[in-house]
Amino acid sequence: MAGRNSRTGGDSFDHNHLPKLEAYGFIRWDKNTHEVEKGPAFEHVRPLLEMLDSQATEFTCKWP
Repeated sequence: MAGRNSRTGGDSFDHNHLPKLEAYGFIRWDKNTHEVEKGPAFEHVRPLLEMLDSQATEFTCKWP
């Protein structure tokens, strides 16, 4: 994931969401290169992400 994310309103993702996800250990985020990878606690959220992905067609908003 690089640079600004138009879905989240510009820098909101970089300044708000990524630091929180990193603080919980769900991701590792290189602020200089804007590279994101799974963190040491990613396995704790994997079941939730898989469930959300499997139900994506039931959401009313556009799912990535």
